Amino acid sequence: MSLFSKLIFAFSISATAAMAAPKDFAPIREKLARHKVVEGKFKQVRTIKDMDLHLESEGTFRFEQPLNLNWVQSKPFDLKLTMSPDRIVQKSFDGSEQVITKEQQPSVFVFSASFLEVFSGNEESLKKNFTTEVTVQGDKWQISLVPRDELLKKAIAAVEIRGAEFVSRVRVQEKNGNATEIEFTGVKAK
Repeated sequence: MSLFSKLIFAFSISATAAMAAPKDFAPIREKLARHKVVEGKFKQVRTIKDMDLHLESEGTFRFEQPLNLNWVQSKPFDLKLTMSPDRIVQKSFDGSEQVITKEQQPSVFVFSASFLEVFSGNEESLKKNFTTEVTVQGDKWQISLVPRDELLKKAIAAVEIRGAEFVSRVRVQEKNGNATEIEFTGVKAK
């Protein structure tokens, strides 16, 4: 499995007609950016289309401003992923460690940076790499992202993110038909 696939696996949320599209991302940005530390649990299902396979994982996460994410998978095996703007460190259950830098894997960093930008509410960065569509209904919101970046276009068809006070669900649809859906629960700000 490639590192890009591992990253999607590691953290790899349709608006209805009643939802109205706001003029900008400001209400969502304000909600997400006000929290310096956010933590909770995740459950992830990765669907491999050609094999009719559904891989499930779960664990905890902790996001800290500015743009640091600790992703600790506990099932089906232990895996810790630490992401920052300049590097990704993956520690496996056997104690081995893999460090990836932006220079080594630029496509991985475009995707991971975009993922971190969602948690921080950075609209400018998201719009640089994606065409965005934002919908809001009451306190719930959804962001639909279609890649602009050429590296991302090769692997990702679309990303859908849903939330209210926090991000609650992320769905990544890959070009090859595979998909990853992540549900966040027990999310709280510290």
